[in-house]
Amino acid sequence: MQKFSIKIDVEALEDIQKTTDWYNSVKNGLGVKFQKQVISQISKLIKTHTYSLLSMKM
Repeated sequence: MQKFSIKIDVEALEDIQKTTDWYNSVKNGLGVKFQKQVISQISKLIKTHTYSLLSMKM
């Protein structure tokens, strides 16, 4: 299996943080759930080399 690496651009990280802040403004703790899902999906991508938006549930 070929190795690969994932690079998350600074702008993407900023977008994730802005989205987290917005979710937290809607409901306390919702942004934390969002960030956990983002981290989970990135972890799955690293492990399986696949990604599915359909598996993201909040």
